[in-house]
Amino acid sequence: LSDALAGFLTRTTGTLIPRDAWRPDALPAHLQMHFRVRDETGKCLAEGRDLGTLRQQLGGAARQELSRSAAQFERDNVTRWDFDDLPETLQVGARGRTDASGGFAAFPALEHVAGRVRLALFDTAEQADAAHREGVARLLWLGFPELLKQSERDLGNTLKAASLQYGLLFKGAPGFGNPAESLTRDVLHAAALSACDASPPPRARLAFTNIAAAARPKLPQQVARMTAIARECLAAALSIEQSLAKAPPAWKAAIADLRGQLAELVFPGFMVRHPASRLTHLPRYLKAMELRITKLANQPARDLGAMNEMARLLTAWRQRRERLAAQGRVGGDIEPEMEDFRWRLEELRVSLFAQELKTPEPVSVKRLEKRWAEIAG
Repeated sequence: LSDALAGFLTRTTGTLIPRDAWRPDALPAHLQMHFRVRDETGKCLAEGRDLGTLRQQLGGAARQELSRSAAQFERDNVTRWDFDDLPETLQVGARGRTDASGGFAAFPALEHVAGRVRLALFDTAEQADAAHREGVARLLWLGFPELLKQSERDLGNTLKAASLQYGLLFKGAPGFGNPAESLTRDVLHAAALSACDASPPPRARLAFTNIAAAARPKLPQQVARMTAIARECLAAALSIEQSLAKAPPAWKAAIADLRGQLAELVFPGFMVRHPASRLTHLPRYLKAMELRITKLANQPARDLGAMNEMARLLTAWRQRRERLAAQGRVGGDIEPEMEDFRWRLEELRVSLFAQELKTPEPVSVKRLEKRWAEIAG
């Protein structure tokens, strides 16, 4: 309700309503949602107004039920696609039943774990989609063991400097292990996903078999291409980070904006998380950031003006992304529109701060405002 009200007020008044402006704790009890959880027989298992408490109370039982029901969708050490097609979602019910109705949702996917592939069920579509990208990429490579071994050997040398930069950028980051191993793995995965030329990654056995066969001759070329992108991006990211660390306090607003942009472009696992089609443009976005920093000393007012031009669009996109994430709406029909707009914002940055780099197609604040009205309306 609060999101719907905020959207209405934004459309009618032009004012963005932040999420912390609402005070649900001030509502009388009879205006707050009351939740009741029932089993398959209709028996009430728990009820109350605090959804988080109910989830915590019943989560253990749900995980146990999932474990009992998931035998056909959980396997370790998968080396080839010798199982049925994977649905995007399924309903897990009592007594091991998996069907299209009743029970609760689970999300099957392939997952890469320490060089191996396993078949697993995930709690959310977002977790499953992220895991499946890497799982499919690794399973494809496992079909060509000699090429995989040679590629890993070669990347150990060609990514040596980039691995050091990777480590300097993200030392101590949660879940970030050996930089050289992480970067080699991510470059291989990115190359496989690019060679597959399939978005999203396949969930059908026949589709995977066909894609893998077509991808094999492309893999060496894609490994070289992704290696070049990774090296260029990490060198640029480290240079940007060092420049921002030395920037004067007067650039405070621009520094914050640039740090936020950098964090969404280069992060642990960025080579796999970004679509292959966008990785091609990543070096240009980072070059635009470097040019912006270079211009800041002589054009601070112009930089502030450009930042203000796109501020409303950037804020609206980020707020909507946070709302969708909070609602668990990270997949489905809305995600492609939000993802597309996210990259249009990067092109707008190039247009505003580094016009000399050009953009693949015309982009402006006015064009993006029109597109945002279509998405948010």
